Amino acid sequence: MLARGAVVPVIRVSARSFAVVPASISHPSGHITVTPPEQAKYEELILAKESRVVTRTAPTNAFSLTFAFTTGARAETASEKGCARLAAASAFSGTMKRSAPKLTSAFHDLGIKFCSSSDREKVKFNLCGPRESLGFAFEALSEIAFTPSNGFSLENDKSVVRSILSEACTGANISDLLHEAAYGGNSAYGASILTNQFEHVTPEVLEGFRKANFQSGNLVIAANGVTANDIKILADSNLKEMPTGFANKFAATYVGGDIRERRELGGAVVSGIAFPIPGGDKAKSFEVLKAFVSSRLLGGSCGAFVNVYATGGLLGFFTRSSGSEFYGKLYKELSALAKNASGFESAVREVSLNKLLALEGGESATVLVNAALSGQSVSEYVDYSKVTAANIQDAAESLLKMNPSTASFGAVSNAPTGEQIRNSFR
Repeated sequence: MLARGAVVPVIRVSARSFAVVPASISHPSGHITVTPPEQAKYEELILAKESRVVTRTAPTNAFSLTFAFTTGARAETASEKGCARLAAASAFSGTMKRSAPKLTSAFHDLGIKFCSSSDREKVKFNLCGPRESLGFAFEALSEIAFTPSNGFSLENDKSVVRSILSEACTGANISDLLHEAAYGGNSAYGASILTNQFEHVTPEVLEGFRKANFQSGNLVIAANGVTANDIKILADSNLKEMPTGFANKFAATYVGGDIRERRELGGAVVSGIAFPIPGGDKAKSFEVLKAFVSSRLLGGSCGAFVNVYATGGLLGFFTRSSGSEFYGKLYKELSALAKNASGFESAVREVSLNKLLALEGGESATVLVNAALSGQSVSEYVDYSKVTAANIQDAAESLLKMNPSTASFGAVSNAPTGEQIRNSFR
């Protein structure tokens, strides 16, 4: 045991953007001094070919690096349906320089983990590993994005996509249908991302999709544990031949509608309702509203989602029970909230903490990309301190005045119709 007054080593606390630690801690054996955590630093810059870079640096020996192309499924033409998912699935199937076995072997030797994904707005390739492997990781992502192998087996990648779609949860399925009802099945944001339309895609069609969308102006490079200048140096070396240009911009135009889809669920049914919401900073009130309502009304057989896009978004609620009682309860909850939002602070803390935890953890690159897409700085994107009770009340009141979209799947004869659901909101 240390004698009183003995020298005690300084405890160094790891950096957390939301950490609050005292300057010192009393201890029976002496006095422990705590080194204040270094605040994370955020940087943004635009590269010569209009690619965006957003970085977060804090004391760490690891990095996370993401190439995100801001087109996603919304950019698919009728003949390209499913290409965004296939582009993500085939990401690590080899490049013109390295075969798939050589690529994965190099990742393994260097301690690099890899993953890829896609959604309506993005196709993302991510690598993370020890800091000394950053140079190779950037070079590899550059090859994956712009010089993929043309000898990979597309059928293997289709098998991967089939597996992913088969595991889609109830929330993902009803969200997909509600997007179709809200925006129209042939629109950029309404076309299904859970269908098997990808089966007809050929290597030539996929290559055409990549060439049309994987361009410099659509690229966001997000990195955690790396400075913006580090990325600039690596980009200058590895992205000289990157195609220059921008893909088309897409608007989330709300039309509103109803969809009922019969599926075999053993007699069960899932139904939902969705409302259009604004994008960017204005979406925060609706994110908090969703958390507030979820804490009071949802759980068990009910759920909710909020998808915020660059030009708008969709807020949805769903239930696995038949009948329209759920929607009557939802209406009463929103009506009460439009008059009095007392206690909303806990919802603000929940949403803010979730964003901060994602930023500090394995989803940091995703948060950085989403901040760039929203047009906000990272610090602005994760800050919900300006959301007020009046904002929540206004958000609830606006929902009550909207023409909502509805959807159901399963034994739809047991589900409330769109008209019955809307009547619950009158």
